[in-house]
Amino acid sequence: MKLATFKRWIFLVFCVAAMTCELAAQITEADSMGTGLSVGSGNPLHHRVKLSWNPSVPASRSARDAIIGYIVYRSTKPHDATAKPINSTRITTPSYEDTQVEAGKVYYYVTRSVASSGTLSPPSNEVRVEVPH
Repeated sequence: MKLATFKRWIFLVFCVAAMTCELAAQITEADSMGTGLSVGSGNPLHHRVKLSWNPSVPASRSARDAIIGYIVYRSTKPHDATAKPINSTRITTPSYEDTQVEAGKVYYYVTRSVASSGTLSPPSNEVRVEVPH
């Protein structure tokens, strides 16, 4: 059986401030096993949003400012200052896959980098993702 993954959209947002990043999102349809769409299998589809960004640049060369990870926030409202983090632990690589999205919904994502001092960066620019039906 041939497996394929169908990519719907790619979104790019550019950030310019120190400690912030370029955030991109990609929607992928996959079967329930997460291996890609099984062509002709009749498996129900679910969607994933793959987020990636350029690594953040520390505000200075100080060890306190070293970037030790990232936090990803998701909301169903644009510019939501009360958005909750969707990763339970700090992400150490500049990517994240959100598997908890629903078909037909619109989501807004931002990331924040975490310095070794515990300081959070300002949010990245926001990415709007509309998950297809």
